[in-house]
Order: sequence, then C-alpha cells, then structure tokens
Amino acid sequence: MVRDLENNQAAISSTFQYGAGKGRVRESDRRNSHREAVWRSGSTFHRNRNHGGGHGSHKSCREAPQKGAMMIVTKEYPSLESLCWNRSKTTPIDRETAWALYRANWRFIYQDDLTAEERALIESLEVEFGNGERLLGTDGPPPGFARMITPEQAAEILDTDLVLLERRMEAGVLPYRQADGKITFNLVDVLELKKEEDVANAALLEASRLMEGVGEREITPEQAAAILGIDLVLLERRVRAEKLVKHEVDGKVTFSLADVMARKKIEDKQHALMIEISEAFEDIDPQPATPPRKP
Repeated sequence: MVRDLENNQAAISSTFQYGAGKGRVRESDRRNSHREAVWRSGSTFHRNRNHGGGHGSHKSCREAPQKGAMMIVTKEYPSLESLCWNRSKTTPIDRETAWALYRANWRFIYQDDLTAEERALIESLEVEFGNGERLLGTDGPPPGFARMITPEQAAEILDTDLVLLERRMEAGVLPYRQADGKITFNLVDVLELKKEEDVANAALLEASRLMEGVGEREITPEQAAAILGIDLVLLERRVRAEKLVKHEVDGKVTFSLADVMARKKIEDKQHALMIEISEAFEDIDPQPATPPRKP
C-alpha cells in the first residue's frame, strides 16, 4: 500500500511540474491528473473502495451508531451472550437489537440463572420496547411457526372431553401456555400427543384381540411341553392323569392354549409351595438322640 501511495504522489508531482513549465495549472487539469494517477495505481482504488475509505468509496456496511446511543456489550450478560453465538462478543449491539434477541429466543433462557444485572437490563428493555409485554416470569411469546389453539379445539383433536384434557395437563403430558387468564396449546404439541395416543390405542386393541383368541388357539405337544417346562413323556403322563385334555384331529394331537396356561399356573403354585415347605424343614434343628439308660 505504501508503494501505491508513492506512485500516486510521483504521478501527481510529475503532472504538476509539467503544467508549471507551461504556466498556471487549471483546477480541472489538477483533478484529471489526480484521477489518472489513482486509476494507474488500481489496487489502491479498489482497496480503498472495499474498506470504505479514499476516493470513490461507498459505505458497504452499517453506519456507526450515534455517540449518544446506549450500546450493550453481550459478554457482560451470560444469557444474552449465549444468544449471540454467531456474533462477536466484544462488538456492542444497540438496545433494540438486544430486546429483539431476548424476545425471539426467550424459550431458551433459564430465568433462574439470570444475574441481577441482566434482570435489570431485561426490565429496562421491557419498559422501553415492550409496550406492556413482559418476559420475566413468563414463557415469552410463542415461536413464529407455532399455531396456538383453544382447549376446545385440542379436545376435539384428541377425541376427548375437557376433564380428561385437564388430566393430561396436570400429568405434564400436554404442555400449555397461560396468559391473561386464557389457556392455549401449541398445535404441534397436540398433534404429537395425538400420534402417541393413536399408537398406544392400536397396541391395546391388538392385545385385546389376541386375548380374545387365546381360548380358541390350539398348540402342538412340543409347544405345550415347552410352556410347562417338561418333556413329552411327562406331558403324556399328565394327559393320562386327566390333568390335561388333548385334541386329536386328522391324526394330529393339539392342546388348548388356555388349558395349558391354566395348568402352568397351578403347577407354579405347587412348586412354590414345595420350596416353602422344604425351606421350613431346613430351619428346624434336629433333636440329638439320647442314649438308652442302663438298667
């Protein structure tokens, strides 16, 4: 850059000397010679233009704020600094920009972690730009993509009544927003809950259908023996003892799943009772045998 400036001065000086030999240099000739010298340097012209300085420059970025404007340094306020992750932490921002950042991203702010200085800042911004709107102590405005609906609309979507809707709110299943005594719901949250409940209801219907068909379902001897935890020989003994009933159709032997499950329950109780009796006998200390008395 120093070399370019020297070239400019040399070109201008040579032009002035040439004009001085002929007489007085006109002002227009002086301006033209200066333009020609700057044009020859080229890089200086473009460099000055890009940086907003020199001749032919233009303002490509924001104008500097006025001296009387109150600016905010984001690094002095932790929550505001977290919102300005894509900005310089040392470059001040104006108060209106800070209010817009707080308002648009309030749902990401942990109010319990706010320092006393930052609370005071937010309160002053509320008074200056809020027009009666408050952020502290509230959930803030909903995001721009959110559509809020009434409890009646939410109950209609969930196919329920207001009493059951209130139970979902108390259980924390359905988030809601309360402002000025009115309760509203985010449509996205309601639709997500509707999807979850539809999946759960479908699973319950499938389980109910399976339970209804348990009594009519037939299983093979191998499956019955596996459920009871025995082999086919012991399974046959239970059939002979009339503890199980087998069905034979076209040379194939089957058992009712309901009968096998009932038998499994009975044998589990018997097994548990035998273990309890065995443990009770182990706790009893045997009496030592007394030797016979001599006559």
